[in-house]
Amino acid sequence: MMETILYVEDDLSLIDGLEYTLETNGYSVDNVRTVRRALALFNRKSYHLLLPDFLILNLYINIL
Repeated sequence: MMETILYVEDDLSLIDGLEYTLETNGYSVDNVRTVRRALALFNRKSYHLLLPDFLILNLYINIL
């Protein structure tokens, strides 16, 4: 079974490179650009690893 990673990133210049690298090394990657979308997916699917953009998380927490 392929390991699945949830990657939270809003910077388009970073998304493609990391996603390509991870998929080339045998991982399945779900990329989302918002915390809301990440939470929705995280509640529906099982992930082996969460790679968050900490700046997005910090901004989201400060808004709450």
